[in-house]
Amino acid sequence: MQKGKIDLVVLGDATGRNFFNEIYAVYCAGTTCTCDITESDWPNDLVEQLIDPQGEGVYKVVTKHWVLGYEGFRTKPIFTYSIQRIKGGAKYSPVTRNLVVGPDFFDVTTEYADYYTAELLPKVEDAKKAVEGQYKSNEDQAEAEAAVQFAYDDYRRRILHDTKAGFDNALKWIGSPYRGVQSLAIRTMEEIDDNAAAAKLKEWSQSKDKGIADQAAPALSRWVERKAERGR
Repeated sequence: MQKGKIDLVVLGDATGRNFFNEIYAVYCAGTTCTCDITESDWPNDLVEQLIDPQGEGVYKVVTKHWVLGYEGFRTKPIFTYSIQRIKGGAKYSPVTRNLVVGPDFFDVTTEYADYYTAELLPKVEDAKKAVEGQYKSNEDQAEAEAAVQFAYDDYRRRILHDTKAGFDNALKWIGSPYRGVQSLAIRTMEEIDDNAAAAKLKEWSQSKDKGIADQAAPALSRWVERKAERGR
């Protein structure tokens, strides 16, 4: 948050299941309050996740994202992380059809590489140790190990700027008998900004395995759209 701008940052739950997987920033001007929302998978702790590592007086929030998504009782506490800055600003409201003043979240992860390496990467490393031999099911164990590697590859791509990090892992994962591992292969290629990754997504979108093809085709479309946006 920004001094004198953001009045409140709170956790919210829209699921009715006490997940509290949304972070709200509230800004008040006179008698009118507006807010913006960003998602962060539980468990969340704003005491730990509201940070100001460089002492700028402008607070950032660390958001957490399950690598494998929510799987009920099979949910694995393996996360990727982002750092978002909260600041006041003006944005278009589809409700009022006018510009409204209020808080907004901006991804600034790459600007805080030192903090990520010192404070968040160790959480990925701890997860790697935690999953060793943790699961009785071969499928759960394979998914957990791949998820930890995915989180580390995500760090290499975004923080170390190793743009093809995870490419070789994805080539191995796509041959897994487990859908969760295959999904990580496809997500990895989608996030790699290299034509070789797009070529693989195109190849997989034509796979005889419908489960792979059905995931790879939309992933390729998103990859192409992202490239087009960067070229504008």
